[in-house]
Amino acid sequence: MSSNPALTFRTRAFAPVVAGPRVSVTLQRAIASRSGYVESIRALAMQLRSRWFDGTPGRAALAISSVDPGDGRSLLTAALAVEFARAGRQTLVIDADLRMPAQQHLFNLPARRGLGHVLAGLDDHVECLPVPAVPRLSVLIAGAEPPEPQECFGGARLVRLMDELALSHDVILVDTPAAQTAPEAPLIAQAARGALLLARSGRTRSSDLQGLARLLQQVGVELLGTTLNDAA
Repeated sequence: MSSNPALTFRTRAFAPVVAGPRVSVTLQRAIASRSGYVESIRALAMQLRSRWFDGTPGRAALAISSVDPGDGRSLLTAALAVEFARAGRQTLVIDADLRMPAQQHLFNLPARRGLGHVLAGLDDHVECLPVPAVPRLSVLIAGAEPPEPQECFGGARLVRLMDELALSHDVILVDTPAAQTAPEAPLIAQAARGALLLARSGRTRSSDLQGLARLLQQVGVELLGTTLNDAA
């Protein structure tokens, strides 16, 4: 794992409320230009631009991974995506958490067929929904949960999908399920080729985080380091 110091960001002020015609209240507060959270997001995005999203082939997608549910992966993914899009990058969020999807609600998007339908072979059309409030940002929502989510991520279908999407996007951020509860989490990160680990202060055990890092490295995932969510 990277020896770079963890970057701390705060989410404790944001209540999970969805409202309004644009994006959820949760995300509105997170990306407010004067919030301390957005300053941390900008610093993290700057690091990722120099270390991963630098135009090198095979480095268009990045998985946001953590051990437990409730660690803050979805909000971090969404806020980073907004920051990259605001900086002029053609950005895509993929909601790969088919069990507990959040991106559709964070961006207040309509229900459509999503990633689950494509991976299950129920639909060959990939519909990336634009976010009206944020130019250059689109979302591939999770869609309906299949009976066995982990089976959808086997084989090369997800890898091919990400490679195809990389042709039209500068940055692809993948919101993954919690590794502790979803056996498919390492497969998703493997398809992205790179991962940023997220730990929650006072909650994530070091041994569990180290175990996840080893597991991802064993399947060939390049780890960019760990960032800390200090939510109370």
